[in-house]
Amino acid sequence: METPSEAAVAALGAGASGSPGPTADLASVTAALETCLAEVIGADTVALLQIKAETRLLQDLGLSSIELVQLLEAVQRYYGPQTAAFLDHIQTLPLSKIARLTVGDFVGFIIHAPV
Repeated sequence: METPSEAAVAALGAGASGSPGPTADLASVTAALETCLAEVIGADTVALLQIKAETRLLQDLGLSSIELVQLLEAVQRYYGPQTAAFLDHIQTLPLSKIARLTVGDFVGFIIHAPV
């Protein structure tokens, strides 16, 4: 049975036709996000974590609000301006929704961000 986070990730990973997005893209974006996380919390810490699509950035990874901002900045450096809309969107969310942001939310947006 899919958890709500897995279902959300599956929906985010679907192409315009509703078919699954490319697996290679999902894997490469997840790896890139882990690289960005390593910039913020250290490669040794990231290596110890089991990061999955449903992993919540604040609650499961224990990121502070400052570290979340640093992660957003690292993602923007890595991907450039194509992530600006997502980063702007995050800034408008109430704290309760920001606390529920998952790795899958980030990955799904980046995969489908306009180039």
